[in-house]
Amino acid sequence: MSQEENMSNNVIHTKSTSLRTAEVSDIILRDNQSTRLIFRPMIIDNAKNIEASVKGVFLYQKKSTIDLWEDFDTIPLTSVKKGEGYKLEIKSSELLLLTDELKELYGLYRAEGIPRGEKNYVRETPQLKLINGLSSSEISTFLNTNITIGTSLLTKLLNWAIKLGSSAESVVEVRFR
Repeated sequence: MSQEENMSNNVIHTKSTSLRTAEVSDIILRDNQSTRLIFRPMIIDNAKNIEASVKGVFLYQKKSTIDLWEDFDTIPLTSVKKGEGYKLEIKSSELLLLTDELKELYGLYRAEGIPRGEKNYVRETPQLKLINGLSSSEISTFLNTNITIGTSLLTKLLNWAIKLGSSAESVVEVRFR
């Protein structure tokens, strides 16, 4: 799934490709005007090992500053001859980012299985974590003492729900770690 949006922008975009697989938005590990290194993950149902539910490929791309990023033909590793090889250095910050992103994808699979259709999962923010941690009575107490805020929040949520509609392609789910 070649998308300009990065997973680190607080949205994980998925698109099912079969009953057992779903493409996931690229994880951009390194990026500048003319080169980038991405990991393109895929969530899979792995019958041999259910814990191994994510696979993917690394892509190192080059372009001119006015071109858009596009996929390219790759050179298969089977073409490497004796005495040759490929070396791909991943910096520590890039590896940490990749590890964090993959943990979220494993968690998504454990919670949801293979996402069906196209979905956007919103990452947990500190604000969402705080709201999610409140009990129903705490929310009621807060909203009862702040009627104006409660009314405004309800209006915004209803407008959001109306715009969202029931289309499977536009379902947005809030993901909590």
